[in-house]
Amino acid sequence: MENTNSIISENIRIFRKKTGLTQEDLAQKLGVTFQAVSKWENGQSAPDIMLLPELSEVFGCTIDEIFSRKVEKEIKYDLCTQFPWQDDDVLRGVVCVGRKILQVQNEITDKIVFEIKGDTKSV
Repeated sequence: MENTNSIISENIRIFRKKTGLTQEDLAQKLGVTFQAVSKWENGQSAPDIMLLPELSEVFGCTIDEIFSRKVEKEIKYDLCTQFPWQDDDVLRGVVCVGRKILQVQNEITDKIVFEIKGDTKSV
């Protein structure tokens, strides 16, 4: 099994490059020296635990991903395969998790806003 420090160091390097940041850019965002970032990436040290939430925010990932942990959220819903209404020419906004309908809005508004959380592959 791979050492946790080497997993973190490799992931910091991968996420930093994926976000297009230099070691200096990342250091500046976190308020540390670029030498500290270099040591993290070389496995000579690890970031302070208090920096993990900020690191995950900068990288757009979870703390679990920095540790290479795959945590799958278990959703136990009765799943819908069809909408529970007839086709009646009414415009509805529907909020779903997977195939579970969480909220139905029957009124038409002048603005529709979509918010995507997570990467676009999970939408």
